[in-house]
Amino acid sequence: MSADEDVLYGLYDDDISIIKEWTKATAVTHTFFGIHATLYFIAAYLLINQGIRNNKSRLFLFICSTIMFLTSIAYMCVYNEYVQLNWELLLITPPDIEIKQRNLQIVTNCLLRLNFMLSDAIVVWRAWALFKDEARVQWGLISCLAVSYVGTIIDIVLLVLVYMLVLEDVPEYSLIMTIPLLLTNVIATAAIGYKTWGYKKMVGDLLRQAKRMTATELTMLLLVESGAIYCIIWALTLASALGVMPDTVTSLLLEVLCIIAGLYPTLVVIIVALQKSVIDSVAYSSGGSDVLPTSAPASLPSKSVPAYIPYQQTMQISTTGANSFTGANSYADNKLEKAESTSSTGRRSPQDFSFA
Repeated sequence: MSADEDVLYGLYDDDISIIKEWTKATAVTHTFFGIHATLYFIAAYLLINQGIRNNKSRLFLFICSTIMFLTSIAYMCVYNEYVQLNWELLLITPPDIEIKQRNLQIVTNCLLRLNFMLSDAIVVWRAWALFKDEARVQWGLISCLAVSYVGTIIDIVLLVLVYMLVLEDVPEYSLIMTIPLLLTNVIATAAIGYKTWGYKKMVGDLLRQAKRMTATELTMLLLVESGAIYCIIWALTLASALGVMPDTVTSLLLEVLCIIAGLYPTLVVIIVALQKSVIDSVAYSSGGSDVLPTSAPASLPSKSVPAYIPYQQTMQISTTGANSFTGANSYADNKLEKAESTSSTGRRSPQDFSFA
């Protein structure tokens, strides 16, 4: 430091810049943690309210969401301890400072990668459940998850060895975790998007006149959109690993990535649970017919439009349509017959789109 450099309250300009960066990062990280905490309690309430003892899927989602939330809590505790230690370094040099920093960094990175692994498990499981009768797709998703897990575990081992000074810097392994995780999320999101397109194509003509989306279609669209946003975040992480992003952006992104990794699958759990709640409420209000009435012009006969049509039922509507669709016009009947004839040719097999 030069003798004529300005000093404010015993802090140099570089120190003030560092403090500003810490303050911004701390504020953003705690904001995302608050959002994650809110979403977790909503998800836990919905899952418990629907029952988790007799449903393995909901039990799996509840356990994963809880572990990710506890991991985020542990991450925030370690993060705050690390920030406090850095504040102390501005004034004094505590004993064994290097050992403390190393241990905190190891724990932080391990917690970060634990949330990555649990997040991918939920995302892949959600896509896997949509392809119940397609073993090749399911094995493909499982293979992607396995590759991402192997890459993450290798990355953790290399990271610990670097911090323990067993290895020198190993930059060539910096993408061994990021690329598999990004590809896994892209493939899972694309699989959900494909099913969404197929579902919309099968029932879109039937419900076009109602000018509304079914609960299943809305749920799947939300899953695709949220998955696309999460993939964009991972693409930014990949750009940061390649050194494309500014250092300040890279640092902030890596600090909030653990919370985001737990926040996104928790949001997926809420979307799925809310869709199940909508289906239950519709079935209750309509006496189990799962049909919502819609208003129609005075010149046309009133009709009922299903609020929830699984893919599996689109092939059966033509035989039971008289019970569910009252006053349906010939246009809808033709579309139903076309859907049934398409199924009989074997070109399309019914798939269950239910998230229950």
